Amino acid sequence: MSSQCAAPCRSFHIRHKGRDVAVRGALERGKYVTCAGVEPGVVRVCMGPMFSGKSSWLGQHATRARHGPARASLLVMPTANDRDLAAGITTHDRVVVPMDTLRVPDLAAALQEAEPRLMLAEEVFVEEGQFLGGDLDWAAEQLALLGKNVYVTLLTTTFQRAVWDGTRAILAVADEVEMLSSVCQCGRAANFTSKLHGDRSGARIVETGGADKYAAHCRVCYLRHAGALPAAGDA
Repeated sequence: MSSQCAAPCRSFHIRHKGRDVAVRGALERGKYVTCAGVEPGVVRVCMGPMFSGKSSWLGQHATRARHGPARASLLVMPTANDRDLAAGITTHDRVVVPMDTLRVPDLAAALQEAEPRLMLAEEVFVEEGQFLGGDLDWAAEQLALLGKNVYVTLLTTTFQRAVWDGTRAILAVADEVEMLSSVCQCGRAANFTSKLHGDRSGARIVETGGADKYAAHCRVCYLRHAGALPAAGDA
């Protein structure tokens, strides 16, 4: 089966409870395909600022899945994220949970083409979902209808506190949503991401990096960093 289809694939195979299942129907954005005898999976979403433990959350679910009934797992990463090059879930502390990894620019496009590794996975772990295209909600829900459990991590907002399109859309189809926070430099809970270095004009929203470029801030420190509040000790 080719992963490159000129039009949406009309038939394909999935893995369900350890067996191959033939599915007929077109994988088209905005429309859905189900298969008799396939129990739908769930969509679990974890959101938060940078350094809030989203990758650790994903790794915990991946480890738990390994200890259950044998189900093939796949990590989906956006090609826009060139920070993590290891094959597996990687935290900012460089803890790696090894896993077969698929890098794509658009998850919905890979699903529409019935990408073989995606079709045969039963547990799908999606890292940095905000970079994986505007139809992330359709892709996650269709994967769940094909019997797959889908785990998605996303940044809550950009460093300018604009909500990512993918973040907004997937909330409507998620079975579970967990919000995480980090710890600000002042000790308060940090729910916002500030950009420390690089282009802060907003012209380049997607710019990968770690603590060298970004920090998690509380509301007060975020606004001070943005110049919207005077610094401590000033007026």
